[in-house]
Amino acid sequence: MRCVIIAALTLLAVPLSLTAGVVHTVAGERHEGELTSITADGEVLLQQGDDSVTIPLSDVFRIDLNRGPATAYPEKFTAEVWTACGSRFYGELLEHGDGMELKSPVLQGPVSLDMENVIAVRFRWTEEHWLSDERLRETLDQADRHTDSLFVVTPRGVIPFSVAIEQIGTERTSFARRDERREIETESVSAVVFATQEMDDRPPVEIALDDGSVLRCTIAELSNGELELYAAGTTLTVELSRVTLIEIDSPDVVYLSGLRPSEVREVPFFSHVWEHRIDRSVTGGPLLLDGREYARGLGCHTRTILSYDLRGRYRTFTAVVGIDDAARPLGSVQFVVRADGKELFSKVITGNDEAVPLTLDISGAGRLTLIADFADNASVGDHANWADARLMK
Repeated sequence: MRCVIIAALTLLAVPLSLTAGVVHTVAGERHEGELTSITADGEVLLQQGDDSVTIPLSDVFRIDLNRGPATAYPEKFTAEVWTACGSRFYGELLEHGDGMELKSPVLQGPVSLDMENVIAVRFRWTEEHWLSDERLRETLDQADRHTDSLFVVTPRGVIPFSVAIEQIGTERTSFARRDERREIETESVSAVVFATQEMDDRPPVEIALDDGSVLRCTIAELSNGELELYAAGTTLTVELSRVTLIEIDSPDVVYLSGLRPSEVREVPFFSHVWEHRIDRSVTGGPLLLDGREYARGLGCHTRTILSYDLRGRYRTFTAVVGIDDAARPLGSVQFVVRADGKELFSKVITGNDEAVPLTLDISGAGRLTLIADFADNASVGDHANWADARLMK
């Protein structure tokens, strides 16, 4: 399957005097400075005062930029589109024959989409129409979906129907149900999740924008404050001021949320067991620490013990740990990290504390154990985040 085709996309220029960035390498190094360019030859140039530092792009797995308060969604939009190649972006729906077009709040010109590459559309006509992240992800995660799911707003709430979507228009959405063609007002649609489709490998780079959009692509170059990207043969030009994260897939970096723990122990303070979450907070919301949203990590509640068999393959464990912003100022958790039974880190963090970044040497360790334990105030508000938890070879 081809990745989504996006025609003539250029982000609106937003003047910004600073392009401060933090470049993270697979070797565990952290370089701070002003990101000035990424060359066509694959070199990252970072200005540190009067000095210029050159880092091979092949050694980089992430660049943090323009970090401010987390933005889950743009201020104004009605449609959120998810694509098979891993992109997600927002806009106003436009009429476009058999395909789909969006007028984006941050992209110049209409965004033209091939419907075969769209895996989900979620509408935000009103708050009542908005399908929760949890329900959307549960539907997307269902294996072997043979029919499309049409979520319709009714007096009894948002109800899903198994259908075959034909067209999503600004006024009407058409579909087939039980061999009968039907239509519904699009403003009555909460979301559409399309049947499982064969997907190509995702492009190696993920670009996060300050309105919550995500672009899966490859990097051509960065010059004069504009980042040029390639996606399915289409060139995208992005103002660096709108970019918050550049993440590059690397075989030397493995996120814990992508591994299955060898042992899980979840011990409640009273009777309710809180199961840990993958890439979400323990309540199912985004992982939020100090106003920043993290795409990867683990959400736990006290007391949770997660162990992973590493077989001595990794050198470093890094994470940012703290109480999820949604629970603050409540919460008091003792975060503990052990490698082969040896304690490498232990600290009580409360809902009044800032998150704590970790970089720990685990060279040769066969087993890594993460513990979110009871501290003060029983387990009230103990929404413990192991954000950005990853292993590096």
